[in-house]
Amino acid sequence: ARREKREVVLGAVAAFGSLTVRSGNRLGLIVAGGDRLRQMPPRQGRNSVLAALALIYDTPRFTSPPAEGADLASALSRAVRTQRRHGQIIVVSDFLDHGWESPLCRLSLRHQVVAVQVVDPRELELPPVGMLAVVDAETSHLLHVQTNDPTLRARYAAAASTRSDHIRGAIVGSGAEHLVLSTARDWVIDVVRYIGARKAGRVGHEPVAVGYPAGPRGAR
Repeated sequence: ARREKREVVLGAVAAFGSLTVRSGNRLGLIVAGGDRLRQMPPRQGRNSVLAALALIYDTPRFTSPPAEGADLASALSRAVRTQRRHGQIIVVSDFLDHGWESPLCRLSLRHQVVAVQVVDPRELELPPVGMLAVVDAETSHLLHVQTNDPTLRARYAAAASTRSDHIRGAIVGSGAEHLVLSTARDWVIDVVRYIGARKAGRVGHEPVAVGYPAGPRGAR
């Protein structure tokens, strides 16, 4: 990987936010995670993009699961309740939370939704680096695993592939457009390619899989 997922999230918000305000539209933001949802009301102009990036950047890094009502599903549900007029909503996440599928479907019924999935190759394959200490982000449980074990690495890759297939299927099934950005690739190039394909009418509801994790179906 070349960067952290957090950096790719900031880049994606900057790109889509700039496109939004350039068209004369207002930009609002809901940030999930931590002890509560953080929200910026819709604003116009370049300063709205800077304010959105500042809000995301200043959101602390959390090592424990978000509080009740502060996860991705809650953020999507709030958007369903508060965004009554038809518009475009960009959801930027790794989609590793639970329970977001149903609110994403409801959101896509009323709005044009683009689901930007940020992935990291280290989530997909376990490298053979000997004994490794890993932490469950949801429970903070510490586990030591022997990564030189080929059986363990194969099981890890299979589980990661199943999870990726579920996320892909849930996003496509919701009716949202699907863009995948990887920490191992240049997100600027991939977003530009996506925008170009969109203008040319080549973007449907299948994932625009720039750097998509290779699984049983291969990369697109």
